[in-house]
Amino acid sequence: MQKIFYPFLALVVLTSACDLASPIPPTPTMAPCDAISEFFWASFDLAIAQDAHIWAVGDDGAWRLDPNNKTCALFTEENGLAGDSLSAVAVNTNGGEYGPYVIAPLTTDDDTGNTIYYTLSTWNPYNVMLMSSRISLTP
Repeated sequence: MQKIFYPFLALVVLTSACDLASPIPPTPTMAPCDAISEFFWASFDLAIAQDAHIWAVGDDGAWRLDPNNKTCALFTEENGLAGDSLSAVAVNTNGGEYGPYVIAPLTTDDDTGNTIYYTLSTWNPYNVMLMSSRISLTP
């Protein structure tokens, strides 16, 4: 008998980030992340056990969340966001979803199926969402 997988998407709630002073310096900035909900930290017990770091990219630059000591690092460049340069046409063009990028250390499996954590992005406005899908095995 062939097993069939039924995926579904569920958004993992990630409350807004740390209170960093403005303007942001062009070097990594570390700050305590008490503003991130306890639900978020509780959801990443596996990440803590495996010493994983979670990355997120948004309008302010690239964030590195460290569950081990509950800190964030915001990476920027002196003249703008870190990353590849883009033409004005590409930046001002609305786009759809792209990704996903699987966060392998958080992926789990058991006798009933798999849970996959990944990021899914929209282009304009640029937002990265942490997602999870449960793929259940059917008898």
